[in-house]
Amino acid sequence: MRSGGTWAHEATLRDPDPSPLWLFGRSVSASGNRLLVGSLKEGGPGFDGAAHIFTRSGTTWQHEATLRASPVVRYDHFGSSVSLLGDRALIGAIRDGGSGADSGAAYLFTQAGGSWVQEARLAPTRLIAGDSFGWSVSLGEGRALVGAPARQSSFDSSTREGAAYSFVPAPDGTWALESWLASTEGPGNNGLGYSVSLLADQILVGAPFGSGAGRAHLFSRAGGAWQQTDVVVAADSAAGDRFGSAVALSNGRALIGAGGANVADRPGAGAAYVFSGVGPTGLDSEPAARVSLSPPWPNPVTQRAELTLALDRPQYVRAVLIDVLGREVALLYEGEAVGTLALRIDGGGLAPGMYVVRVSAADEVLARRLTVAR
Repeated sequence: MRSGGTWAHEATLRDPDPSPLWLFGRSVSASGNRLLVGSLKEGGPGFDGAAHIFTRSGTTWQHEATLRASPVVRYDHFGSSVSLLGDRALIGAIRDGGSGADSGAAYLFTQAGGSWVQEARLAPTRLIAGDSFGWSVSLGEGRALVGAPARQSSFDSSTREGAAYSFVPAPDGTWALESWLASTEGPGNNGLGYSVSLLADQILVGAPFGSGAGRAHLFSRAGGAWQQTDVVVAADSAAGDRFGSAVALSNGRALIGAGGANVADRPGAGAAYVFSGVGPTGLDSEPAARVSLSPPWPNPVTQRAELTLALDRPQYVRAVLIDVLGREVALLYEGEAVGTLALRIDGGGLAPGMYVVRVSAADEVLARRLTVAR
């Protein structure tokens, strides 16, 4: 938990039914007041896997739900990768054998009527044994992205170049394949899809074995189609760095992990690289993000008040309500956002007095005062 400029340990989450070798925490994702944790070997003796939803109330995290694939298949490793966005959860199962041994699959869940239900099983028709579809996953608004780092090469059937797949809702309510994203580098065991990150109209896909040192591929969407707009490499790249082992997009920046990079006298210690200016045409310069926050209305408030946050591009936002002692008394929003976002405050449960709404976004902090009256 971040308070002011300091990060403090808030909670330790554990499997509600722990057992040796479950690998609880193998994958994690956060969205607002929820966390999603994968436990890819849970459910022995078959190690079919599970994922767990936790919800934050005040300063306490509580277990909300356990998600499992339906039907449950042994040795699927459901929970290999997870992504959470609002009321949807995307979970990879890299050993699902629906298209051959270890071909993989991904499962989409949604919250409906207070319960989490399986919405779709995602698996393109051209999967074959060993593709590891579901090794990485990422959710966006109205889109699901799944990596398959061992996917057979489009250039040479003897290599496993890798790929990433995007899915969107179809008119009949099902989810359909939108696009298959492949490398433009040519044949090779690149591992494209080892890591993926989706944010609005941009996709970042890691290929940690590409060209020996690893690289990441940036795709942008224009005119309804995805096109590769950049290939990102480290300036000090070296063979075995595995640059692209992990990737994340946020607020015009790309964060890329290199799990095997040498650091000074520590071979293979690993490193992470931050790239700024990630725009629709690749790593280019762009103006600073514009953020505005309206005054609260009504003010003073007795029951409910609302502020409007305006964002000119997708970025990470954290909005909190702080009392006169500097304590966070309510989390108003946390997660990726773009456009106009309404921040609502329930003043009925607050003690009378002065409060501050603080919003952190785009490397700046905005604040508005609010008075609660009775």
